Amino acid sequence: MKSYIRKILQNFIHFQYSDNLTKQIHRWLISAEKSEEKEQALKEIWADTNAKADYHTEMSFNHVLERLNVSQPKRTKVFHFSVWKYAAALFILCVSVATTFWLTKHTVESKSVLMVEQYIKNGQTGRVVLPDGSMAYLNSGSYILYPTNFEGDTRVVYLLGEGNFQVMKNPDKPFIVRSANLSVTALGTEFDVRAYPEEDEIIATLLQGKVKVETGVDTIDYILAPGEQVVYNRKTAQSMLLAANVSDVTAWQRGEIVFRGCTSNEIFRELERRYGVTFRCNPGIFNEDKYNFSFKKDASFKQILEVLQIVMGGFDYQLCDDICYIKSRKKDC
Repeated sequence: MKSYIRKILQNFIHFQYSDNLTKQIHRWLISAEKSEEKEQALKEIWADTNAKADYHTEMSFNHVLERLNVSQPKRTKVFHFSVWKYAAALFILCVSVATTFWLTKHTVESKSVLMVEQYIKNGQTGRVVLPDGSMAYLNSGSYILYPTNFEGDTRVVYLLGEGNFQVMKNPDKPFIVRSANLSVTALGTEFDVRAYPEEDEIIATLLQGKVKVETGVDTIDYILAPGEQVVYNRKTAQSMLLAANVSDVTAWQRGEIVFRGCTSNEIFRELERRYGVTFRCNPGIFNEDKYNFSFKKDASFKQILEVLQIVMGGFDYQLCDDICYIKSRKKDC
């Protein structure tokens, strides 16, 4: 069966098919049927590209996205501070929005429902009006998957990245956002979900109203009050309820950038998404120190780098188009 599934996927990636067949394959990929075999086949196909975080990875990534009928950014971003973590994230992304959400182990309930995929490029934010009139405001580098019409007893959307959801009230039809191991259920409210695949933590924050958060791993369900958040750690499979800094959580919607207890890797990764650039540097320049920064909406990319130079020290940079080369002041990268 595994070889048969792999053959289907290989043929789909390498040959042209109709839009109708493409949608059918998308629905098959996100179904629970033979999920382990499909996941293994995708891993093997990705391994066959000799994927690594360099130019060839970028080409392979773009090719797979193109075949899976997903709009991609002008340039795939390669972050060399964390090569293996990025390669893992690329694997998740390479199989399109639909297959990304298949990897969450959730399914689209009706195979007859047409799905809509939206992708927000790095360096941009976007707004999506959902079929019921609810609003989804998406941060840079985010994907959302939802049906053309909400049928059945629930309104389910799938998220990869970060989104703020302002939900139309309908007590008879709960609104559910699913992302990896986290599921957030609301009747009529506003909340933020952050679930980038390259980050260890998934965070759901309630801004207004009331939501239920399920992790899908432990048996604990959380009922949040405004100003509370659930933080789920993918590595430990543990979750906790915390008080949220709402201003920090919503900073991206105001165009601001806030870092709280972030390492250099985490800072540069966020800047890649925000400004649509690629950082290139060998590992070893920065340690695991953690930093706090806040930047206003009008802060330029160069201004931010100059602040980082002063506080973090030990590096120079050279910006060439959309690539930023980081060099040690002691020795070249």
